[in-house]
Amino acid sequence: MQREITNFIDRFLKKEVEPVKEEIEALSSYPREVLRSFGENRVLAICFPEEYGGMGLKYKYLVYLAKKLGYLSGAIAEAVFSHLCMGAYPVYRFGTEDQKRKFLTPSLLGEMVGGMAIAEPDAGSDIKSIRMKVEKGKGGFRLTGNKVFISNANHFDFMIFAARFDGAISLFILERKGNEDKIKTKSLPMMGLKGADIGEIFLDYAFCPDENLMGAEGKGVELIMASLNMARLFGAATCLGIMEAAYDYGLRYAKEREQFGRRLVEFQALRFMLVEMAIKLNISRLLLDKATEAFEKEEDSLRYISLAKLYISEAGMEHTDNIMHLLGAYGYCKEYPVERFLRDAHCFTIGEGTSEIQREILAKEYGIRE
Repeated sequence: MQREITNFIDRFLKKEVEPVKEEIEALSSYPREVLRSFGENRVLAICFPEEYGGMGLKYKYLVYLAKKLGYLSGAIAEAVFSHLCMGAYPVYRFGTEDQKRKFLTPSLLGEMVGGMAIAEPDAGSDIKSIRMKVEKGKGGFRLTGNKVFISNANHFDFMIFAARFDGAISLFILERKGNEDKIKTKSLPMMGLKGADIGEIFLDYAFCPDENLMGAEGKGVELIMASLNMARLFGAATCLGIMEAAYDYGLRYAKEREQFGRRLVEFQALRFMLVEMAIKLNISRLLLDKATEAFEKEEDSLRYISLAKLYISEAGMEHTDNIMHLLGAYGYCKEYPVERFLRDAHCFTIGEGTSEIQREILAKEYGIRE
């Protein structure tokens, strides 16, 4: 069965993603139609329960998807997993039954695009500094403020907003429909992940009905942390896919390219560099496997996911930089994919909690600090 599922994923990506990945990168165009095809082919639904339109399979298959998707396109992977990890997953974990029917099932079908808006201009990693305001009114809440560096910012159908209400952070599922005149968005051109639709969102008294409050009032931080834990796992898997793509490209080049009458792999320094990269790739795969297992069993998942996210993202930066140097001027040229690998990999040391945040988490997990 495992081989059947992975083959199904491979065939889908080859048919639906490989033909459009270069166009999305070149035009920085949002892959909405690709997302729809993910839903129509039940790829988004792999790990969710059958009662909501899912397939009820293990999360390891979604991790496999993230790695393979990262290999092809970091931008498409970012759009897909922001939707799943920060939109669909928190609705599944913490939403009411009505919220699951309204938002989760359409999300898995690719009919709706979701996400989560946490960061603000003055509140990035420090979630408790969030300032977005909420006013309670008849039948619901009114949200005012702005969010920044939000994935799916311009294309969301619903977005889970973290906002301050009665002195604590709560989560609110805000629908675009009915709030068109209360929501403004702006794209933020990024160095990498072209087409992932990372942008800024401005709310001016946007309405969220009572039934769209997610979880209990004041419990938003705990729900955010749980959602980020999943997002870090799939971010690590995506980054590993980028690393594998860069390594495969670089190794082929090194076996073919000749300088001073010898192929590059015949130079000891370059050969040893590739060996070190192969070692780090294997370590990364083992760490990702352990993190996935911990997430499945809900045992020490914070520790192992932070460890995998930290190691893989930093190895990804070093790895893609080395491949760029291996290709020399060709690596710096946009006609070759290596410069894209470098730009895309860099994001994963920042998003879903910087490397410094992961070190703080691990310092506590390993008893280094209280």
